[in-house]
Amino acid sequence: MESYACYMIDKKSALTFEQINNSLSEQQYYEGAYCLLEDQQIYGEDVRRKISLDVVAGNVPWSGIVRINGTWIPEDSYGCLLSSESMYQLFGTDKANGQRVQVCGCDYYVRGVIRSDERFALLPYSKRNAAVMENVSGVILNVKEEGYRDQYADKIENLILAQGQAYYIEDYTTFFGRMDPPKTGTQFFDYNRWYAWIQQQWYRKLYHNKDVLERYYYHISWRHICWQSMILLCVVVQLMVVIRYVAGRRES
Repeated sequence: MESYACYMIDKKSALTFEQINNSLSEQQYYEGAYCLLEDQQIYGEDVRRKISLDVVAGNVPWSGIVRINGTWIPEDSYGCLLSSESMYQLFGTDKANGQRVQVCGCDYYVRGVIRSDERFALLPYSKRNAAVMENVSGVILNVKEEGYRDQYADKIENLILAQGQAYYIEDYTTFFGRMDPPKTGTQFFDYNRWYAWIQQQWYRKLYHNKDVLERYYYHISWRHICWQSMILLCVVVQLMVVIRYVAGRRES
């Protein structure tokens, strides 16, 4: 999951999946595109209940981008993934694989669950929903071979002739996020460089204008911070106990 980044395209661009694929299909870092529709209705046909959620449809490898409990086959145009919160609100349980739902005018079968407090569904982009998923919201990039931060994002902006903004999944799933390591002593002691990196990391975590995918990673980030803070606290407490014990031995 840490090998990917999301390039969010300006909504005013109104680019289609066909236009994006024609522009980026030959780029080795291009993994696919997705469309995001907010506040859509999903209907559970067996339970006869409906809720509202965000829908993300794309021709991307979801199994490598989110953590799935279940089976996901990209070629399965009738399969979908639900967040655990959506599944629980719709079916009263987070174990509803195989249930049939209707979303965006099409029938799907639940193939897996994504542990998240957000309400959203992931769908494959296909001919069945192409009329609804008209414009692309973002592009998924494989940044494993990227030379420096935003290298591929800058290339994409020139290829699709549309502005956007990229974020790295690693910024959320690791404590320090993605950064370019200093290659020289001058870079290592460059205060402005470190300040810009810290500012960028905290801005990404604190700003509020996130779509549902980025909020999913955001919650992962804070779970990591909580666990790492608890571990650090335990280490500090143990260290204080040892220091106090050593000081007591010396006094006696």
